[in-house]
Amino acid sequence: ESLNAGKHLLIEKPPAKTCREAQQLVQLANEKKLIVATGFIERFNPAYQELVKLIRKDLPAGRQGKIIGVQIQRFSPFPERISDANVIQDVMIHDLDLLLNLFPNEMIEEIKAEGKKIKTKVWDKVSATFYFKTGFIAQIEADRTFDSKVRKITVTTEKTIIEADLLTKQVFLRELQHPVPSVHHTKTNDQLTAELNDFIKAVKNNLPPSVTIEAGYRALSLAEEVENKC
Repeated sequence: ESLNAGKHLLIEKPPAKTCREAQQLVQLANEKKLIVATGFIERFNPAYQELVKLIRKDLPAGRQGKIIGVQIQRFSPFPERISDANVIQDVMIHDLDLLLNLFPNEMIEEIKAEGKKIKTKVWDKVSATFYFKTGFIAQIEADRTFDSKVRKITVTTEKTIIEADLLTKQVFLRELQHPVPSVHHTKTNDQLTAELNDFIKAVKNNLPPSVTIEAGYRALSLAEEVENKC
């Protein structure tokens, strides 16, 4: 209705209930020539943004060496507000988007996943493993029944381990021959403000937002694939 009324949109994640509905939003936005952003707020996390710079600077194999594996963990105590949506749609979808954004040109060859129903009748804990054609493996774990909050991305290369703590907004680099990691300083910012400013800038300048509706569609599509594997 908003798109048909000619309004630009910032849609909270997930952008739709199903992948098919998200695709309809993509098509309608393109037809109306309207800007539609998806609210993946972790894209604006300074620790993640610093990780992106480090990874992309060294792809396919540079100072840090070839990427071997990626591990993403998102754990939290059970949220009473959520009981109908599974943990993939609720929180893991953030990390599916981050993975797709980190490696936009990499092809996923195979997905394996397993889930557990602990507090609800849907998946509360899910572990998904992604095998890429270039050889590296990514694992994403989401658990909303954990006793504390954890939000971390760890990238292992031939030479280093890079860890982005999305809660403390710090990045740690550890060379494999040195046991003590060094802190890679990041800029501090308010993620919600950054997300809103990005959307406003896109509307004012008629430019694509940092997180497009197409990105939301891709993350939702991958989320459905994970669900089907559980």
